Amino acid sequence: MGREMLEACRDEISWQPHSRDIIQAWLQGDRMASELMDRVLRALGAAVAGFIHIFNPEAVMIGGGVSETGPVFFDALYKQVQKRTTPGMLNVCRLLPAYVGADAGVIGAAAQVWHYAGNR
Repeated sequence: MGREMLEACRDEISWQPHSRDIIQAWLQGDRMASELMDRVLRALGAAVAGFIHIFNPEAVMIGGGVSETGPVFFDALYKQVQKRTTPGMLNVCRLLPAYVGADAGVIGAAAQVWHYAGNR
């Protein structure tokens, strides 16, 4: 997200934002952060909708730091997914935060190492 924001407003800012900064600014109503988050949510919503149509899951887990944003993020994401998903498929699928939150990537990487190291 930070790279996209830098590209979108390269001439207006001199600092390198972190996704936490962008989300915080979005939650506070910052115009640039809101524009960026609209783009991010549309793209993520399209990806999740595609995943739902292909795999028909009971739930889609969203992990990483963004999942810790809470209901505001998930409500906005749900609206984007809803626009792109047939009602019958969306009604049986829930969008949920990964229970490990921002540590999801680290835990997944550790699980891969554990799995492949044990198969040698």
